[in-house]
Amino acid sequence: MASLSLPINIKKLMDAQTATINTNTDAKTAAVDGNVTAKAAVISTEVANKAIDTQNTVIADGDVTQAQINAMTTVNGNLDTNVTAINDNTDAKHVITDALVTSEADRVIAATPPPSSVIKSIQRGQSVLSGSYWMNVAVAQVDMSKSFLTVTASNDYSNSVNAGKLTPLVSLSSSVNIYIQRTSSLGSSRIQWELIEYV
Repeated sequence: MASLSLPINIKKLMDAQTATINTNTDAKTAAVDGNVTAKAAVISTEVANKAIDTQNTVIADGDVTQAQINAMTTVNGNLDTNVTAINDNTDAKHVITDALVTSEADRVIAATPPPSSVIKSIQRGQSVLSGSYWMNVAVAQVDMSKSFLTVTASNDYSNSVNAGKLTPLVSLSSSVNIYIQRTSSLGSSRIQWELIEYV
């Protein structure tokens, strides 16, 4: 009798154990699902909080950056104003300087006497020595140490030997006289002279 009931008892035992396992599995699954859901909620909250913090940080940084940009813009504006003021001041000083330079130049020019000539007087003349050996030509008085006499002479004698004798020697013999001399009295000698007295 005992051996006939054994398979029935094993089956019931196995059914009971299967039911227990299924119950335990369902409970553990429910527990795991609950833990996963709870952790997912926590993670979502943390992620949301991190996102909010990051956004606030970005906004704050953006505000700081904007404030810095505004400050730089103000500085640039001040620099532009200062540069404009410096340029205007420089232009004004250039105008004043130009006016002063022009005025000083005009003053110097007005105070500067015109350049004076180094020549005090010029006397010119032409003399003809004919039939004699010498002659004197009167001139206005000059300072002999500051005077210079230049002469151009010609004669009308064709004989080359006598032509040399007709070439006159001309000199400033005194402050009021030019002396002309030759070694022959033949023919005529024409003398053009210029007497310059320097200051």
